[in-house]
Amino acid sequence: MSGGDNGGWDYVIGRAEIPLCATCAQRHQQLSEAPTGAEFLFSFLRTPVIISFVAASWFAIRFFRTLVLETRGVPSRWIGLAIFGLLVATAVWSAIAAWWSTRFYRVPPQTEITRACDFSDDLGGLLGGAHRVYAIRNQAFAGAFAQANRHRVWTDADGRREGRLQMAAGVLVFLALVLAALLLPGRSE
Repeated sequence: MSGGDNGGWDYVIGRAEIPLCATCAQRHQQLSEAPTGAEFLFSFLRTPVIISFVAASWFAIRFFRTLVLETRGVPSRWIGLAIFGLLVATAVWSAIAAWWSTRFYRVPPQTEITRACDFSDDLGGLLGGAHRVYAIRNQAFAGAFAQANRHRVWTDADGRREGRLQMAAGVLVFLALVLAALLLPGRSE
């Protein structure tokens, strides 16, 4: 699972194991539209991060000879190699960032089959772990889904445990702040 920011909106790309019957799985495959090659490439280009990729790549190619080849035997060659390495690292980082930040464009649109089972954002916290609420239209499907995921069901006991962990963490943070305040030298007026 992964998250990101899309113009001020948070999004999460999640994957769930949905127990589709053979007929539903086949219907979903028929309705599902994979992005074309051009759409796939264009999704990668839809972020300003691509500008740093193009710029760093252009400078690395343009100055490769000057920074790397023509500095052989020069005592300060490491400076040119470091600059070239920084340009290459910037290009690689920018390509990864562009790919990562635009991955939501490559998620295929929902079909009538996938809309029959929807799930909420992650309702868990740092201490409680990930959990979601699922909305399933078909009762038989809901039963099969619950059975397939029985080891992952969030129970009232899990909620109470998360509450106790949050309380304990809050008390520890409070005690650490009190201890820090006591150990800091007082200000003289």
